[in-house]
Amino acid sequence: MGANNGTLYTIRKVAGNWETSWKKIWDSSNFKPSDYLTLAGGQMTGNLNIGTTAAQKDLNVNGNIKARKVKVTVTDWPDYVFEKQYPLMSLPELGTYIARHKHLPDVPSAATVRKEGVELGENQAVLLKKIEELTLYILDQHKRQEALEQRIADLEKARK
Repeated sequence: MGANNGTLYTIRKVAGNWETSWKKIWDSSNFKPSDYLTLAGGQMTGNLNIGTTAAQKDLNVNGNIKARKVKVTVTDWPDYVFEKQYPLMSLPELGTYIARHKHLPDVPSAATVRKEGVELGENQAVLLKKIEELTLYILDQHKRQEALEQRIADLEKARK
C-alpha cells in the first residue's frame, strides 16, 4: 500500500507482473488523520476505528482480530472457591437453578450476551470459577465413591 497526493493505492502481483490499483479511500484535502488519532512518544490518544466509524471505545473493530497473544488484567480471580467457607451450591439446588434459568449461576444468559457482549477478562474468571466448582464436586463424588467401595468391601468381608 502506498500514497500519492492524499490518495491511497495498492500494489499486487498477478501472474508474475506487478499491478498498481488506485482507489480513492480518503483525500488529504478534507481528511486529516491527526484530527482523529495522535501518535506521540509511543502513546496514542483518541479512538482508533477499524472497519467502522462508530467510536464506542478506545479501539473499535468491525471484523476479526488476529493476535499472537492477548493479555487481559482482572482484579478478582476465583481462588476463593477453594476456601473452606465458600458456599458451594448443592447439586439439587444447582439442578433447580439450571431448570429455572437455563444457564449456570453467575454465567450470563445467551440473551444477555447477544445484547451486551461479554468482558473477556471477567468471563475468563467466571469460567475458571465454574471449573473450580466442578473440581470440588468431582472431589466430593470421589470421596463418596471411595467410602461406598470401602463399605461394600467391609460387607463382603463380614459375609464370608
